[in-house]
Amino acid sequence: MKNLIIIFFFSISLSAFSQIGKFPDGGLGGGGGLGNIPARMSKTGERENDTIKHKVKIFPITDYKYFNVHNDTIIVDTVLTIRHMYRYTYVFKDDFLKLPFQNVGQPYNKLSLSTTNSLNQGFVASEKKANYLQHNKIYFYNVPTPYSDLSYLNGISEGQTLKAFITANINPHTNLSIGYKGISSRGLYQHEITSLGRFFATLNHQSANKRYFLKMYYVTHDVKNEESGGIKDPKQFEQSGETFQNRGRIEVLLSNAKNMFRGKRMYLGQRYKLFKAKNFFILNNTKFHQQAYSFEQPSPTDLLGKTLTDNAIKDTVTLQRFQNFSGIRFKHKNVAIQTGLNYVYQYYKLDSIKDVNGMHIPMSMVQNDLVIASIFKFNWKHIDFKTQFDFALTPGLVGYLLDINAGYKVNKNISLKAQLKSISKRPDYKYIMYQSAYLKYNWYNPDIDNEYIQELSGTLQHKKWGKLQFKQSLINNYTYFAQDSLPKQNATGIAFSGLQYSSDFTSGKIGLSTDIMLQQVLQGEEILSLPSYILRGSLYFSNHYYKKHLFVQTGITAKYFEPYYANAYNPVLADFLIQRTQKIGGYPLLDVFVNFKIKRFRFFFKLEHINGLWEDKAPTYYSAPLHPYRDFSVRMGLRWIFFN
Repeated sequence: MKNLIIIFFFSISLSAFSQIGKFPDGGLGGGGGLGNIPARMSKTGERENDTIKHKVKIFPITDYKYFNVHNDTIIVDTVLTIRHMYRYTYVFKDDFLKLPFQNVGQPYNKLSLSTTNSLNQGFVASEKKANYLQHNKIYFYNVPTPYSDLSYLNGISEGQTLKAFITANINPHTNLSIGYKGISSRGLYQHEITSLGRFFATLNHQSANKRYFLKMYYVTHDVKNEESGGIKDPKQFEQSGETFQNRGRIEVLLSNAKNMFRGKRMYLGQRYKLFKAKNFFILNNTKFHQQAYSFEQPSPTDLLGKTLTDNAIKDTVTLQRFQNFSGIRFKHKNVAIQTGLNYVYQYYKLDSIKDVNGMHIPMSMVQNDLVIASIFKFNWKHIDFKTQFDFALTPGLVGYLLDINAGYKVNKNISLKAQLKSISKRPDYKYIMYQSAYLKYNWYNPDIDNEYIQELSGTLQHKKWGKLQFKQSLINNYTYFAQDSLPKQNATGIAFSGLQYSSDFTSGKIGLSTDIMLQQVLQGEEILSLPSYILRGSLYFSNHYYKKHLFVQTGITAKYFEPYYANAYNPVLADFLIQRTQKIGGYPLLDVFVNFKIKRFRFFFKLEHINGLWEDKAPTYYSAPLHPYRDFSVRMGLRWIFFN
């Protein structure tokens, strides 16, 4: 939290000084510069009060932009809608298709299927990365004045989530940004304290002659969890009466286990325009990624099986990945082509060389691979088309990725999108090789087959009637953790079909937001269990007060999903495994909320799972077997944006 406090006061100080004056044409941006921006009122109708108005420029919000490594530009958003409230979770993403555990910072159980879009093999401890900033979610900024963003969300029982961010153009050609996020929450049950820290910094620069472009970032992430293993006796929860109203009295399975995930990533992206009048660039992008996971116990427990030692346990797994892409990019009118060679070095390391149950497990795996990576884009009138094709040339990765996206804008109200994805890739490292002091969690599967993912999806969106999304997925050689916690691969694979509808209707001051997910596992139900439907709706009232300076939104949200065999959580692996003994779901989640906005200040207040108040005598709500869902709680948060 020390870093967060420093950033907070730094952002407040820096925001006190606006960058007064005109930027010359050709400043930073995803595709263009700021240009000479005249003083005028914000397009949102907001106006700053200042006694020296002739010296202060008021820039419209559309001039505050950010974009990712692919130069996809986004305008800073300060409005308040029901969708913003949905995103106000500890990961600041909508969790409609996920189910959170009891405490903030713990895993999410899945309610639907999602697939990868990368050839790179995943690491271990998949559920530790919900808050990790992925490569395409690192943003670079271009702002006419210093811009800062402060957010807060309270924890469960004791604790909070705090996020601070500041960015500024130090000159018309260079932008710097820095941010930190810290989470600490005790939870209601024994031995469930979580702690998380995330830091990032970015640099965005272009030369004065607009021929050299540079993007850099550095991000670190760590998350620590005490692992209780879930409740020991479900009757203490389900038949709690007055005795176990205090959840801290309920016995848990583990009292001395904890795990930790650490990750850091550095990126340097450069492009240089060879000819001043032509859009022909040479590219070089370098990325270094390091991850580490550990499971610790001062002494072993019989609950997790036999051990190879009677001493303290500390299982450690690390992965280092270095990537360097060199290539060219050409753009002419509506066509853009990028192609090149990507070198990938991966070093996956365990504790030591082991021989367990007649199985020889090496200490490390080293891979050096070459991948041809190409992107083709075409834009013409109302048509957008993009194709990405990656093909591994060496036996380490052994695979390919084909991703085709097409979009068509029928008119100002209707748009269509379609995506075809075909991937052949190696399963994650956690399925190939793993070691632990617990005898059960030792395996080596060097001959495991590639997973083959075929997916077709489409979207029909209407500004008034909402969005309809369809997805059909087929995964051959689907790899998973079975009920015995060992990795398995299903040769016949799985088939999945899903249809999701989202809409937001308003009539005067009354609004109705609806999300419906209908899905079916057509093949492989025994290894992929999902609810057939997930429903969420919000009925709310919105209005402006005090000459439209105050905007208030209040209502109720209900979420419901069909009972299903949800995956069970394993604290040693920090991952989920299939189970067929206990169904969860079939209970409503009712939240009452009040949100309001004053200029760029947004406040969120929610009575979460309010129906838990009258279900507390005999609760049956779970996030996973032996892991109860949250009881009734009061949640509040805020977000405050400063432009100058």
